[in-house]
Amino acid sequence: MLNKDTEILEGLNAIEIIHLNIDWDIIRDYKLMNMKSDINKVGIPDLMILQQVIENKISLFSIDKHFKLMQKHLKFDLITK
Repeated sequence: MLNKDTEILEGLNAIEIIHLNIDWDIIRDYKLMNMKSDINKVGIPDLMILQQVIENKISLFSIDKHFKLMQKHLKFDLITK
């Protein structure tokens, strides 16, 4: 079990750290866009993730359907596989 835990820890340590810079105005804009586009039940944490992805120009790995729906209205790299 120790080897598996070590592998997981090494993998986590290899991930680039991006410090959160929450912009509540942008998050409110995303929420409004979702409401106007009939994209329902997107939580604030997902909007915070989206803001970070777009702001930092990084790829998002997710199978969450909300990101696929929001990608129709916002430009960001979404990897679903």
